[in-house]
Amino acid sequence: MSVTICRVHVLAMEVVIRIPGARTIKDRRQVVRSLVEAPRHRFAVASAEVDQATEHKRAVLGYSTVSNSPAAAEDQIHIA
Repeated sequence: MSVTICRVHVLAMEVVIRIPGARTIKDRRQVVRSLVEAPRHRFAVASAEVDQATEHKRAVLGYSTVSNSPAAAEDQIHIA
Protein backbone atom coordinates (compact mmCIF):
# COMPACT_ATOMS: atom_id res chain seq x y z
CA MET A 1 0.00 0.00 0.00
CA SER A 2 1.34 3.41 -0.90
CA VAL A 3 0.22 6.71 0.48
CA THR A 4 0.72 9.96 -1.35
CA ILE A 5 0.56 13.14 0.63
CA CYS A 6 -0.05 16.35 -1.24
CA ARG A 7 -0.56 19.83 -0.02
CA VAL A 8 -3.79 21.55 -0.87
CA HIS A 9 -4.24 25.28 -0.48
CA VAL A 10 -7.71 26.76 -0.25
CA LEU A 11 -8.26 30.48 -0.53
CA ALA A 12 -11.60 32.09 0.20
CA MET A 13 -12.59 35.71 -0.07
CA GLU A 14 -15.73 37.55 0.99
CA VAL A 15 -16.72 40.71 -0.87
CA VAL A 16 -19.36 43.18 0.27
CA ILE A 17 -20.67 45.28 -2.58
CA ARG A 18 -22.95 48.26 -2.77
CA ILE A 19 -25.33 48.46 -5.71
CA PRO A 20 -26.42 52.12 -5.73
CA GLY A 21 -28.21 51.84 -9.09
CA ALA A 22 -30.51 49.03 -7.91
CA ARG A 23 -34.00 50.36 -7.42
CA THR A 24 -35.66 46.96 -7.08
CA ILE A 25 -34.77 43.43 -6.02
CA LYS A 26 -34.87 42.50 -9.72
CA ASP A 27 -32.12 45.07 -10.46
CA ARG A 28 -30.08 43.67 -7.58
CA ARG A 29 -30.50 40.08 -8.77
CA GLN A 30 -29.19 41.00 -12.23
CA VAL A 31 -26.02 42.49 -10.80
CA VAL A 32 -25.45 39.66 -8.31
CA ARG A 33 -26.07 36.97 -10.95
CA SER A 34 -23.50 38.54 -13.23
CA LEU A 35 -20.90 38.88 -10.43
CA VAL A 36 -21.41 35.26 -9.40
CA GLU A 37 -21.63 33.56 -12.81
CA ALA A 38 -18.87 35.37 -14.75
CA PRO A 39 -15.94 34.40 -12.47
CA ARG A 40 -17.18 30.79 -12.38
CA HIS A 41 -16.95 30.45 -16.13
CA ARG A 42 -14.01 32.74 -16.91
CA PHE A 43 -11.63 31.85 -14.08
CA ALA A 44 -12.84 28.50 -12.68
CA VAL A 45 -13.39 29.77 -9.15
CA ALA A 46 -16.32 28.87 -6.93
CA SER A 47 -18.62 31.78 -6.24
CA ALA A 48 -21.93 32.38 -4.49
CA GLU A 49 -24.00 34.94 -2.68
CA VAL A 50 -23.22 34.16 0.97
CA ASP A 51 -25.51 36.44 2.94
CA GLN A 52 -29.23 37.04 3.10
CA ALA A 53 -30.56 39.71 0.79
CA THR A 54 -31.85 42.07 3.47
CA GLU A 55 -31.64 45.16 1.30
CA HIS A 56 -31.56 45.64 -2.45
CA LYS A 57 -28.56 47.99 -2.55
CA ARG A 58 -26.08 45.61 -0.88
CA ALA A 59 -24.81 42.07 -1.46
CA VAL A 60 -22.21 39.79 0.12
CA LEU A 61 -20.43 37.45 -2.29
CA GLY A 62 -17.96 34.67 -1.62
CA TYR A 63 -15.24 33.39 -3.95
CA SER A 64 -12.90 30.45 -3.43
CA THR A 65 -10.30 28.37 -5.22
CA VAL A 66 -8.14 25.32 -4.53
CA SER A 67 -4.54 24.98 -5.69
CA ASN A 68 -1.32 23.13 -5.06
CA SER A 69 0.50 26.34 -4.13
CA PRO A 70 -0.47 29.41 -2.12
CA ALA A 71 0.79 31.78 -4.83
CA ALA A 72 -1.28 30.09 -7.54
CA ALA A 73 -4.41 30.23 -5.37
CA GLU A 74 -3.83 33.91 -4.65
CA ASP A 75 -3.26 34.72 -8.31
CA GLN A 76 -6.42 32.84 -9.29
CA ILE A 77 -8.63 34.64 -6.79
CA HIS A 78 -7.18 38.08 -7.59
CA ILE A 79 -7.77 37.84 -11.34
CA ALA A 80 -11.34 36.76 -10.71
